[in-house]
Amino acid sequence: YEIQKARSDTREREETAVQVRARAEEERRRMERRERAMAHYETGRAEFEAAARLQARAGATGERILKCRAAAEALGRAVREDESYAEAWHLRGLVRFRLAEFGGAEQDFAATLRVAPSFSPAAFQLAVLHEARYQIHSRAPYVKSPEEVRTAVAGQQKAVDLVLASSSSALERWCCKALVHLRSRRFDEALEALDRVRSEGGDLYSFALIRTAVLL
Repeated sequence: YEIQKARSDTREREETAVQVRARAEEERRRMERRERAMAHYETGRAEFEAAARLQARAGATGERILKCRAAAEALGRAVREDESYAEAWHLRGLVRFRLAEFGGAEQDFAATLRVAPSFSPAAFQLAVLHEARYQIHSRAPYVKSPEEVRTAVAGQQKAVDLVLASSSSALERWCCKALVHLRSRRFDEALEALDRVRSEGGDLYSFALIRTAVLL
């Protein structure tokens, strides 16, 4: 019995040592993937920031689009290396949103929330994206679609609820309150909500999109 027990204890120790080494190796590989993902993320962020600087330059639209596409490609490499990289998913969503690739942007923001459910900036961008979709499909004669409008309203409401429940950002919260007023056609209240964050700075693209929608 003592011999059998000793052999069993030895096997358990050996199995434990193998498991520890396997976990250590997996952690090492995970850290290497994250390091590569971070390098791709920084490349993507630099390209996107360069595109933003070109925004106001006359005749630079083509160059800006190329910068955005380069950013999207780098960020795509980042999330392939590390699918749990919420910031990379979110930034690629922003890039694709600026490129008017609404479907891809929506997928990226949704992926952000899958890996980081409390990442309110992604929920906020979803709310703004659905506003853009609503305006397009409710106003543009050649793409009017009641079904797309209903989908946009439902998606926006879900995103707004998440922002109002979890975000600590004044800009995100007041912009979402403005969207709530806008859907109810309370335009003055929507403008008042936006006026509360006019001086906050931050995401001026989303602020401008919502304000334009209110003033249409």
